[in-house]
Amino acid sequence: MSEDGLKQAGHYALKSFSIVGAGGNKVDIRTLIHTFNIVESMSMGSVRGSAVVYDSNDLITQIPIKAEEFIEIIYEDYFGQELTEVYFLYSITDVGYAKEKSPDMMKYTLNFVSLGKLFSENSRVAKAYKPTGSSSTIKDYVTELYDEFYSKPVKEANQKPKEIDVETTSGSQTYVIPRMTPEQAMYFFSRKAFSLTSKSQSFRFFENREKYYFATNEYMAEVVATGGVGYGAGAVDPRLAQAANISGKSIPVFTRNYAPDKSAERQEAAMYQLIDIDFGVKTDTVDDINSGAYYRTSYEVDMINGTMNKFDYNHFTYNEQGLKFPHEQAFVDQRINKPKERFIIKDYASAGNPGGEVVSADKNYATLHNVKTSYFYHYQKNKVNATIYGRNTLFAGSVIDLFLTPHISDGQKAQDPDAERSGRYIVESVENLFFENTYTQKLVLSRSGIGA
Repeated sequence: MSEDGLKQAGHYALKSFSIVGAGGNKVDIRTLIHTFNIVESMSMGSVRGSAVVYDSNDLITQIPIKAEEFIEIIYEDYFGQELTEVYFLYSITDVGYAKEKSPDMMKYTLNFVSLGKLFSENSRVAKAYKPTGSSSTIKDYVTELYDEFYSKPVKEANQKPKEIDVETTSGSQTYVIPRMTPEQAMYFFSRKAFSLTSKSQSFRFFENREKYYFATNEYMAEVVATGGVGYGAGAVDPRLAQAANISGKSIPVFTRNYAPDKSAERQEAAMYQLIDIDFGVKTDTVDDINSGAYYRTSYEVDMINGTMNKFDYNHFTYNEQGLKFPHEQAFVDQRINKPKERFIIKDYASAGNPGGEVVSADKNYATLHNVKTSYFYHYQKNKVNATIYGRNTLFAGSVIDLFLTPHISDGQKAQDPDAERSGRYIVESVENLFFENTYTQKLVLSRSGIGA
C-alpha cells in the first residue's frame, strides 16, 4: 500500500483461511499462512491447491488436523470482488521445523481439492446410458451423471454444489460405462461427444473456481464470453476494455507495456497490463510432418459387409475467427502433405445400412478423429504463457483479448499492433498465486492459429 492510501497493483485481502472440522468447528489460521495457490485448468476435472503454513502453536497436533476437514477461504481482490471457496483437505506434507534454530516453529503444507473430486472419487460408474423418454444425447447423460455423482453428494455434506454448464450435443446414442470413476466417465463422454454446430469438436469436461463445464472451445468463446455469463460469475469488467481504448468489449483486454510507469497513480492501469509473456515455440516443421498437422485420413472398416470407407480431411478448410497457420498452404502441399492415417472398426449403423434397435446410431468417428485431433494439435502449438496481477473474475475457460505491440525498431511506430500475436485467446489454465498481500495469476493461453 502506498503512502497516500492507493492500493498496489495485485493487492488482495485474505479475509479468512479456516479449517472446518466435524460438527462445523472452525479455526481461522489466516495469520499462519505464508503462501498458497489454487490451480484450475480446462484439462482437469477438479480444482486443487496448497498452502504453506508456519505454525508456532502446534495446531497440527492441538486441533488436530487429520486431513479429514474442509477448508474455507475468503479473499478479496484489487477491485473489491470477494470470493468464498470451500475445499477438502486431503493431505498434509513437508512437515518439519521452519528453521533448525527455531524448534518451536513448525512448517507444513496443506493440500486441498474441490469437493466434487473427493465425493466422486469414492464412487464407480457401471451403467448403461441409453435413450429413455426425453433423455437420449450425451448432454443428457452428462447432466444425469453430474447430478448423481457430483451435486448430490455435496448437498448431502451440507455444502453448496457448483452448477454445470453443458453444451448441446447432437445424435441419440447408447453407451455402457464399464466401472469408471465419474471423472473418467466424463472424459469418456467428452471423447464421444459430437455437435453439428461445432467445427472443432473440442468437447472437454473441467472445473474452474466458478463452475463446471462440458463444452467446446467455440462454446466458451462465442456463447459464454459474448453472453457475458462466463467471465466473472456473470459479471463483466468494462474497465479492462477501456484501459486499452477499445470500446464495446464484453471480455477483458490486456496490453503489454515495455516501459511501465510504477507510480502510485498508475497502479490501476497496471492491473490491465501483462507482467510477463512468453510465446514459446513458434513452429516445428518436423513435428508437423510426423503428427499429420494438416492432412488426416480415417478408414472406416465394416467387418460384416467387407467394405471400407475413406474419409480425408484438410485442416486448411478449418478457420477460426480468421486465424492463420504458420506455414503457407503451398509449402504444406509440397512438404507436409502425407496424411496421418487411422483405421476405425465400424460398430454402428449408418444411412442406408440400419442396424436395428440394438445397434448404435452413427457415432461420427471419422469426423471426431480427423477434426478434433488436428484442432488440438494446433491449439497445443499456439500456447502462450503470461502473468498478470490477479483478479477474482478470471478463470480457466475465460476468454481474453491481447492487444500487443512489437518491440520498437527503426521506422516502426510504437502503436502499430503485433498482428500475429494480438487477438483473442482462451484461458487454458490459471495458477492463482497468493504471497503476502500480492495476488498474481500465471496463465496458459491458447488458440488454434496465429493472427492475420
